[in-house]
Amino acid sequence: VLGRTKLVAEVNPVLCKGCGACTASCRPGAIDLRGFTNDEILHAEFALVAEEKKIEKLEEAEKILEEVLS
Repeated sequence: VLGRTKLVAEVNPVLCKGCGACTASCRPGAIDLRGFTNDEILHAEFALVAEEKKIEKLEEAEKILEEVLS
């Protein structure tokens, strides 16, 4: 498109920690994390969210149990 500049993000490999934040914030297929596919990163993110939900449910259950026992 005339008058538009195409912007391309680049990751500095020296600063990269391999966390996947860049792939999570970019549109699908825009960037790849070396050593991992986008699907692998997505599944890891889902697993983290699921684990957080389990912890929240466990903490909620512990509070209810404390209330019942007191």
